[in-house]
Amino acid sequence: MYDQNKCSVTIKISTSLLSQGTTGLQTWEASYYLLELLIADKDLLLGKCTVELGCGAGLVGIAAVKTCNPSKYVLTDCHETVLETVMENVKINCKDEVHNGLVGVSRFDWTESHQSQHSYEADVILAADVIFDPSVTPALVVTLKVLLQSKAGSKAYVASTIRNIDTYLQFKRHLKQNGVESAVLPKPPPLTDTFFYDRTKDYEILMLFIQ
Repeated sequence: MYDQNKCSVTIKISTSLLSQGTTGLQTWEASYYLLELLIADKDLLLGKCTVELGCGAGLVGIAAVKTCNPSKYVLTDCHETVLETVMENVKINCKDEVHNGLVGVSRFDWTESHQSQHSYEADVILAADVIFDPSVTPALVVTLKVLLQSKAGSKAYVASTIRNIDTYLQFKRHLKQNGVESAVLPKPPPLTDTFFYDRTKDYEILMLFIQ
């Protein structure tokens, strides 16, 4: 549960690292870290069309919709079980926003992004803890590039728990090779009375853009 300034979010998650063939049914630490940034600087999403990659159980998206007032927010993932769970969570927390078309849930397979399967014109792209499998890094970077090119001035914010430095550096190399610029953002103010997670781990948020 998330509660900030009398805003509450209740989500259904799995307590297992791997459940029904996916790791997406829980909330990973970098999601809290990313939310701390978004809550500290609500203008990042205010009035902006936002697409989230690898949304998992949906905490980041739901909390962002309720606190940051984006013009539209689309939560995406590729696993059907994850999508069913996040849709359930979205309906619990954002019933009015779903009814008004301000919040959506959509299947998005990064390996198919080059086929222009989606016509998103995103102002902002968000992702948390999506860098863990080197085999999908190239597809993730291409997806980010496609979304960043969908609208002039678009930016992406990718929050990571750096568990394997080689995998993380590989991601950064692929960004550079694909012409995607990156900048490390300062640590956001910790909301220690709201989010409870292991703050001793190494977290980083990259802002991505194309010049």
